[in-house]
Formats: sequence, structure tokens, C-alpha cells
Amino acid sequence: MMNQNAASPSERDGDNTRFLSSTFHSHMPTLRARFDRYNRILKSGTADEKLDLIQELRDYIFAEEEKILFPNGDAPEGIMWQTPVDESRYGVEIHLMLKLCADFEYSGEYRLKMREIANNIAIAMAADKDMQFAQHNWNGMDMTQKKAILRKAQKIHAQVQQLDGIQTGQNISVIFNNEARALPDGQHNPQFGYASHSDSLHSIFNSKALGWMFGTPDSVINYNTHPDNSFMRGGFATALSAMHHEQQHAFQSAMALAYFEKRIDPASPYYKDAELLYRLRVHDCYVPPSIYSVYRRQALERDTFDFQHLMETHLRRPFPGSGWAKDPTQARAHGNTLDGFFGRIRKWFRGPEA
Repeated sequence: MMNQNAASPSERDGDNTRFLSSTFHSHMPTLRARFDRYNRILKSGTADEKLDLIQELRDYIFAEEEKILFPNGDAPEGIMWQTPVDESRYGVEIHLMLKLCADFEYSGEYRLKMREIANNIAIAMAADKDMQFAQHNWNGMDMTQKKAILRKAQKIHAQVQQLDGIQTGQNISVIFNNEARALPDGQHNPQFGYASHSDSLHSIFNSKALGWMFGTPDSVINYNTHPDNSFMRGGFATALSAMHHEQQHAFQSAMALAYFEKRIDPASPYYKDAELLYRLRVHDCYVPPSIYSVYRRQALERDTFDFQHLMETHLRRPFPGSGWAKDPTQARAHGNTLDGFFGRIRKWFRGPEA
């Protein structure tokens, strides 16, 4: 990828004298050595070297952006994980990161299995009365009802998805927040996000936590219900697809942990996929959405976006036997059951939740 701000050939010719200054020449040996190392790793480096280089390039971009955005050195810790990067400044680095990311692929067997699992999840959801109700009545549901459906989608996904006996825990925490894209002063809100998944696997793999000895590592899905979240605005299938995206991250962690604990047979057609997921988690090489072009192309996100797309496609198709949910009387009655007793009490006192 070329730097979008690069000068034209004629402009560069006119600036050669100024560009090739003594200062530039003094840095040439260091730059040459740096790019020679990059090329060696790209062409013949080990998987570990390539993942370490992705981390190095990510951290370099973040450090350079911090110098520009916070010249006084007062950048809040971790701010670049939430602040969009001006990618035009880092054409070479991003081009290299994309090439490195392309070296990490899932097997054809794994991709086919994920298609099969997505279909099985969709079948289970289509048979659920709450899901049938939500598919036809999403726009008229209040936020309490929508949250209940999002939680149920995560639960069904976790219950159905299995591969060689590997499955996520059934106690994953789902936390909802309500963060606008912009702060009151119009600045970007660093807390804004669509949805996310987090757990302690990186620390576990690097001997910094012992939570795995007591069961499944802590796993949390955060989901932003603010109207600025385009997934929430997009309707039933789009809103739920984001939850399936995050639950797929939880399944990736389950696969990585199974490899770490030697619970997957080396003869399994998915063994290399589990090993890949382990390597991606043991290294601190994740690229957040602030470097968006790389974020979408890294192996962890390719898998989750593919799964999200599969689920959204399934959920856009009318569920068989769901015609009852179009009837206002039946839909109203089922909506009351979805609220539950305490939900109905809340509505009686306060009205529907916004």
C-alpha cells in the first residue's frame, strides 16, 4: 500500500537535495538494517517471529501517533487502542502488517465446520419462540426485551457450538453499556465501541494467572446498545450477528486453551487451527480497530467476521413456523412473557425502557 500523502515523481525529483540531507544519510544504515530484518522475517521467518513483528509494527505506529496527538507526552495509557490512526502516515508499515497477516490461514476443514456449526445454531434459534417473536417484532421491542434476546442468542450459540468435544463455558458474562460515539464537546469518545470480548488467556499462557486451574478462564462480552452502534440500528439479524461475532471470539479462546492443555488430538483435522489460535493469543499481537485496515485482515477477526456474516445471512431468512409472531394479539401476549414478572412491574411503574 502506498502512502496516500506521497509526493508525485516530479515533486520528489525537485526535492532530492533537501530530502537526501546529511541527517537522512546518518540514519540510512539503521533504516537499511531495519528493513533487511523485516524482509528476512517476511520471507523466511518463523510464525513466532512474524507475530512478534506484527506487535512491533503496531506499537511503533501507536508510539508515533502519540507523539503527534500528544506532543507534551501526556497521552493517557492505552489511548491509541481506541483512537483512530491516520493510516496514510504508515503506508510501509501497514503494507508489511497486511502481508504478515496473510500468512496465517485456517484449514479448509475448519472453515467448512464453522459453516456447519452456524447452520446448526440457526436451526436451534429458529425453533425458539422468543427468537421467532423477536425476528418479526424487533423494531417494536423495548431495550429490556432486546437485551434478553441478545443474551439468549449468546447462550444458544454457546450450547450448540462444539468441535472435537471443545466448547465454551456456559457462564460467559454479557455486559451492556450505552456509550455515544462522541463526547459532549464533539471529540471522539475513547470508550465508544460496538461490541467486544475479553478474557485472561494471554496472561494464562504467559504464566501470569492461574484462573484456568479453577475452570474456564473469565470471559466477558461487552455490547454497546447506544443508537450510535450501527448494529443495534440495523435490525434483528444485524444486532444479533454482532453478538455471534463476540461469542466466536470466546470459542477461539476455547480452542486455544484446548491446545494449551493438550485436549485436542494431534491427528484431528482441526489441530493446526487450534495451534494457530493458541499462537495468536500467546503473542501480544492483536491489532485493534484503531488501525482498521489491519484489524479486519488479521486471522482472529477474519474468522469472527466470517462467522458473523454466516449468522446474519441465516437470521435474515424468516424462521419456519414463526407466522404466529405477526399476529398482534399473539405477539403482545408473548412480549409479556419475554418481559417476565419484574419487567412487567417495571413497565407499570416507569413505562417502557428507552
